[in-house]
Amino acid sequence: AGTAESDIAISSEKNVYRIVTDATRIENLKVGYPGKEPFEQRQVSVSFDARVNPADKTIIVSRFQLISPQIEIKKGEFSRVSEDGKTKLAGRADCEYDWAAVSAVASAFLPQGLKIEGKRKDTITFASEYPVGNTEQLLANLDAGGKLGFERAEYMGLNFGPTEVDVQVQNGLLRIAPFSAAVNNGQLSFAGQADFKQRPALLKTPGPIQIIKDIQINDRTTRKLLMYLNPVFANAVNVSGIANFHCERLAIPLATGTKNDIEVVGTVSIEQLRLQG
Repeated sequence: AGTAESDIAISSEKNVYRIVTDATRIENLKVGYPGKEPFEQRQVSVSFDARVNPADKTIIVSRFQLISPQIEIKKGEFSRVSEDGKTKLAGRADCEYDWAAVSAVASAFLPQGLKIEGKRKDTITFASEYPVGNTEQLLANLDAGGKLGFERAEYMGLNFGPTEVDVQVQNGLLRIAPFSAAVNNGQLSFAGQADFKQRPALLKTPGPIQIIKDIQINDRTTRKLLMYLNPVFANAVNVSGIANFHCERLAIPLATGTKNDIEVVGTVSIEQLRLQG
């Protein structure tokens, strides 16, 4: 919901339409999903310069800018061009954003209970080339780069400190560079990769890794995680202890896989465990 004012110029030449605006404003924007806190911004301004060819579905956005109190795309570019049986997709965005606002906008697509905080300034790039009409090959031929980070996050009783993750995709191969983060007075570490040319694409660890080190558990981590490891935790309360997880192998399907594709091999240990039934 919101009130929009816009000044748009449209021109055409040889079936190509040029659409330009430098004065599109939305007052009191509100985006909401059932059962979720709405995303609200007092004012949002948008400007762009785009060329569209409906015949071959070409889209070229040479300039895109979005300014709001909590989310800014200061420089954005996007193109989708089909020729010689190939579709070429490319884009770039220089962003500044507050995770509280992004989480509200994307709340319908985020895991329930996930809370992320912090302000970021990132550049995101992507490109892909695939046969026309075969969008299933988009990820298999994707090149992309960016960083994911936040100041604080909370999920399933795990409280994360400042975290920075480097994520790169080269010719459909996703790589998550090794990183560590402070969690519940301990440490969580991870690294992984996934080949989008494979079906299903599996996120795998590159080798043995100590994913959890000396993390303090609580009632919430017990209800959300530990109860699936051992039935003794199913009705436990006032739980405390220090958990470790040394992973030998891990494989998790990212899209089309099933539970049978999941593989987790490792050792979970809990020291100084206390609980009440």
